[in-house]
Amino acid sequence: MAGTKPPPGVDVVYQRAVFGPGTQEGVQAGKTLSFAAPVGTISYADALGTKSWEYARWTGPERPVGFAATELVASWTADVPAGSWLQVEMRGRHAAGQTKWYVLGRWAYGDEDIRRTSLSGQRDADGTVSVDTFVAAAGRAITAYQLRVTLYRTPGSAVRPVVRTLGAMASAVPDRETVPVGPDGVAWGVELPVPRRSQNVHEGHYPQWDVLRPSGRG
Repeated sequence: MAGTKPPPGVDVVYQRAVFGPGTQEGVQAGKTLSFAAPVGTISYADALGTKSWEYARWTGPERPVGFAATELVASWTADVPAGSWLQVEMRGRHAAGQTKWYVLGRWAYGDEDIRRTSLSGQRDADGTVSVDTFVAAAGRAITAYQLRVTLYRTPGSAVRPVVRTLGAMASAVPDRETVPVGPDGVAWGVELPVPRRSQNVHEGHYPQWDVLRPSGRG
């Protein structure tokens, strides 16, 4: 699912699809996506130690955004029982070609298998990842994207992680140093009288979850 630039008078346009059209590697795909059979094994190390995992994977078809997008964030809903976890990646297409795959998140339901985490700092000539958001480099706005999800489980187990939905929202974000204005020169939007808050106030809280870190976004 991707946000597209709406026509006049319409706020948002949604695109919906099932998992079937994608490339299936050891998964059962339809209205949901589930682990069917392993296609390989990896060794993964984090603060909980080094463990082996078998995996299955689904790669979605390339989907047009509908405009030149400067940012993209993925989201999902999944049932990930103990002994399993998942990873979501994206790659985009711009005028000069296709980007590499960027990891937008590693997720587990509990705290015993892996440390669920975002991976800020992935950077190259095409863009960077800011926490969980792909940000295109200047002149590299993307016009299409693909998502890929890899399901992991304990080798030899019958654990069956299931992804129920997987989506993306793409945006054409204006220069953060400027404020969009209407034809009358007045800034768009309404400023609400609510207290200002920043996620940075949580810096250092719950480090075992590896998610509440400053991102530079208030």
